Amino acid sequence: MISVAVRIATERGTCRMPMPVNTLAREVGCPSCGRSAQVSGDIWQALLRDPVYDGPRMLRNEGRRSRAGGLSVAYTRLGPCCQGCGKEIPVASIVEVRGSTGTRAART
Repeated sequence: MISVAVRIATERGTCRMPMPVNTLAREVGCPSCGRSAQVSGDIWQALLRDPVYDGPRMLRNEGRRSRAGGLSVAYTRLGPCCQGCGKEIPVASIVEVRGSTGTRAART
């Protein structure tokens, strides 16, 4: 199982403080000064292109950075991990839980 952690931020506000971008939004607001920055679909595509294509080919725990449209993206190839504490979840545990829930691949 491969996962890639992606962190996107911008420093476009007048205060020049990093603004975390926590969702695929067209506009992000600065928690420090309250100003907002626009993020177009083209910028989202440019930002996520490298993590989507390069991420699975990277070495485990390898990290890279890129920029597009005034935003920066940092991405790292990781194993699956807890969103709360960041601790890695063993793949065997995921397989065990998945097997006990009776989930199956969708048939087409």
